[in-house]
Amino acid sequence: MVKPGTVLYADDNTTYDALDAQFEVNPINHSESYTDDVACTNGTEGWFSRFRDAKIGQNYHIAGKYYAFI
Repeated sequence: MVKPGTVLYADDNTTYDALDAQFEVNPINHSESYTDDVACTNGTEGWFSRFRDAKIGQNYHIAGKYYAFI
């Protein structure tokens, strides 16, 4: 759950547009840059990439509560 008042940073995928009604969403357009003066999404994207690779290449099972992130 995301606490009210949280500021979200994400890429410019239109999927996140629905969050605008509840949160301040600051998109980063990767065709222009990977960071702005406040946030960088590369660390998060890298983590999810490694997590997906681990699921596909090394692990036989990932528990449901962790699988939901993929």
